[in-house]
Amino acid sequence: MTYMNQIAEEVPDSNMLVFINEAVRDKCTLSRRYGCSHQGLCCIAQRCFIHGTHYSILPALTLNGIIAYDIVEGLHQGTCDFVKFLKEQVMPFTNPYPSPHSVLVMDNCHIHRGDEIWHIVKEGNHKLYPF
Repeated sequence: MTYMNQIAEEVPDSNMLVFINEAVRDKCTLSRRYGCSHQGLCCIAQRCFIHGTHYSILPALTLNGIIAYDIVEGLHQGTCDFVKFLKEQVMPFTNPYPSPHSVLVMDNCHIHRGDEIWHIVKEGNHKLYPF
């Protein structure tokens, strides 16, 4: 059984879901890294090498929109920043399972798998699905 099927079986209402992930943006974010050309010819792309300022965002998304976010210049400082974001900005907008906003869904990034994350989720009687 896939993870999505497991979530679908255990979460009867989609309003229970809160998706949390991170993203980075700079001037090169929208640049293509690969291209295509005619057979036998090399693909050549010319572009300026300007990265500019990096911005990192940690959003918490529901079906109704963003309930919490943290944007910093540069990169988030790993687990420490994520735990702080989860405690201070996400958890106040969540409810105990099986209420709306009670199931947290995250990818399997290393900062989402720490013992402190599981403790925060269990303390609030929530469910966590890291995949």
